[in-house]
Amino acid sequence: MDDFHLTPIAIDELSHSLHPFQSPSWAYLKQKNGWKPHAFRFISETSEKSLEILILKLL
Repeated sequence: MDDFHLTPIAIDELSHSLHPFQSPSWAYLKQKNGWKPHAFRFISETSEKSLEILILKLL
């Protein structure tokens, strides 16, 4: 298995890739609806990508 690093980044640093649910626009839209967006840079020996994780507190 490849070693990897996961580093927090600013929401605006998310990739504007073809996947709209991993974009800064989606993160800000969800934030207005109670979600807390977190953005990370995933780096492995073979790739580098940005990753958005959304968290919603229930109750």
